[in-house]
Amino acid sequence: MTPQCRSKTATSRQEAAIKARPYRSYVHVLHTIPEEIEPLKARTRAARGGFFRGHNKREAQIELCEQASLVVGIGPRIFAQIPIGQSDASHELIPGLNPELLGLSITRARQASCLLTGRMEDADLKGLRTAARAISNLRTSRSSVMDDSAPSLVVRGLDTIYGEDELREAGLGQQQRGGWLRPRPYSENAADIYGDIQTSTLVLMPSLSEGFGLAGYEAIAAGVPVLMSEDSGLADLMKYAEKNSLIDAGFAEACIVASGGNEQVIQGKWADQIRALHADLDAAFNRAAAVRTRMRSHFTWSNAARELVAKLEILE
Repeated sequence: MTPQCRSKTATSRQEAAIKARPYRSYVHVLHTIPEEIEPLKARTRAARGGFFRGHNKREAQIELCEQASLVVGIGPRIFAQIPIGQSDASHELIPGLNPELLGLSITRARQASCLLTGRMEDADLKGLRTAARAISNLRTSRSSVMDDSAPSLVVRGLDTIYGEDELREAGLGQQQRGGWLRPRPYSENAADIYGDIQTSTLVLMPSLSEGFGLAGYEAIAAGVPVLMSEDSGLADLMKYAEKNSLIDAGFAEACIVASGGNEQVIQGKWADQIRALHADLDAAFNRAAAVRTRMRSHFTWSNAARELVAKLEILE
């Protein structure tokens, strides 16, 4: 058997070609939840006909799932979205932790610095406003224990030409940002991202919705503290890991933060968590190192591949 793996889009001609070769199995991989994320993107809402873009993508996914011999969902949140009709021919794939990041020595940055990564063309979806205002509140609050040492915010993922417009659209015009905001362009160079992570004291993932949450997952692999949105597949995975004693009790609660609801309330919760973590960075890095050690033996690409192959063999 030679499985034909496909992602979320396909043409009718390609689909017909797959069906014309009965010795091949069509494996459809789901890695997003379009009906969740599309309404949260400003560019989708602004586009003509964009209101139903998420619905239209979902309908296309369902059609492709119905034609597949096996549907693979990346992580628990996306797996739960697989159409009921495909539940008997579905598989949850948990990605392995990044071996390159696992191989790096854990080092603590000298200066407090938070990191937010992702394509900032969807800055609202990625929670840029939440992260920036949380940091700004910490730096201006007289009651904060961090008045003199509040962290900076590194934003990696801005467009090389329209990056300043992306900041402005997120409510971060020149008047609203100071030297604490460090804008960096989008990069496909892994070394850039790894460097950003290693020089951070905290990785932030305040997304309004994340099918999985690679940014937070890579922070775990690097042994760097992370705060993640409760509306993410990674948060679901952390809860599962804690429930099954794969990580220490209490870690999930300490690293998962609300992301939906009243903006000021949510920004305040993120600011509180950032403040609490930086109040004892030694403890935060010790917890991150312990979780990294526990997870590295369970969440590997070898395990992910072995489980997928076992599922594929059933299709023969």
